[in-house]
Amino acid sequence: MDTAKTGAYLASLRKAAGMTQQDAADRLGVSNKTVSKWESGGGFPDITVLPALAELYGVTADDILAGEPVRPGSGGGRVEQYLARRGELRWRIGFSAAALFLLAAIVFQGYVWSWLLAAGGAAAIWIGWGRCGGEEIRRRLVLLLPWAVGLVWYVLCYFQWALRLATALTEDYANGYSVIYYLAYMLRWDMLLVLLPAVYGLLRAAAVRWSGQGCLLNRPYLQVTGILWLISLAVEIVRWIVTLPPMQAFAATVFPSYFKSYQALWDKFAATLPFLYVPRITAAVGLTVLAVTALAVRRKNDAGAAQSKDEAA
Repeated sequence: MDTAKTGAYLASLRKAAGMTQQDAADRLGVSNKTVSKWESGGGFPDITVLPALAELYGVTADDILAGEPVRPGSGGGRVEQYLARRGELRWRIGFSAAALFLLAAIVFQGYVWSWLLAAGGAAAIWIGWGRCGGEEIRRRLVLLLPWAVGLVWYVLCYFQWALRLATALTEDYANGYSVIYYLAYMLRWDMLLVLLPAVYGLLRAAAVRWSGQGCLLNRPYLQVTGILWLISLAVEIVRWIVTLPPMQAFAATVFPSYFKSYQALWDKFAATLPFLYVPRITAAVGLTVLAVTALAVRRKNDAGAAQSKDEAA
């Protein structure tokens, strides 16, 4: 690569666009001395500036590096490909770090400083996002969907809204303190289910606005996710119907005034404790179904691509 040739090419492009060095510098966010250095052959533009510089002059980054228009098929697009690979690697590192930060925040949610871990996860996503557009934005927002759900769960746990509500609901019961945490766990899961459509709606709105796509999840995934959410709501309704009467009866009983009655009510309430595993089972089943759906969609796409290739041959 010839810096003098590239500099002369940049100068000709700028003059053809009717801009001064200061105009170009203002549009690119650099100083006019930097633009002058490029055009005098004192150095190449930084690779992070090349895409904006190419867009400003209506050429490609490879044209600038070559100092002349690069013919299609002669190796053009190397810079764009390199930047795309680097951007994808940056995003993967950022998203992986964000997932680890959020996982640590959920594990240590009982500590006051755990919000720093959640904030670190959000910062990792922001740093790793980089430049992207179109389908790439939609794909990244899809990856953010489970992360956002995890963040909502952390917020619900950290601020203890479910526990406060459970405390208010049981304050008039003599033995209410015995069921507070059980009730809070149920309420927290219910809050998450109620907030899921809002989380999806926000990410879908972002996908429509920034990527130009009409949806966030493709139809198979959207249908499966919607069905799983409705089934989760139905299961939750059944859980409340089964567990609420013995829980209320046990919360209203005083120990040891009526030991036999207390023990009988405790036995009935204890029989409902396995329902605490419903959220975990629901999450595990949901992830398994989504994984199977992804595998089926991939096989279908591969079969379609193979069929198209055979027809073309």
